[in-house]
Amino acid sequence: MRNNKDLIKISKGHYTYKGVQINCIGYYPPEKRVVWEAVDKNGCGFAHSFSLRGAIRKIDEDIKNETYSDNKRSHRCY
Repeated sequence: MRNNKDLIKISKGHYTYKGVQINCIGYYPPEKRVVWEAVDKNGCGFAHSFSLRGAIRKIDEDIKNETYSDNKRSHRCY
């Protein structure tokens, strides 16, 4: 992940990756882990993971599978 040039650190727990904001939501006690969430430009959360690297992998998979785009998304925002 150190060689990833698309990952930009905004502040502690907040990153931008390929136009998608990744936030550290916080500690999840049942799993005893930290949770990360990717948020698109519409404010919808997707790509939930227990690691920053996992969130980045899920974003890359969505882009590769063309399920993520700025105008049309298959993900639903609730």
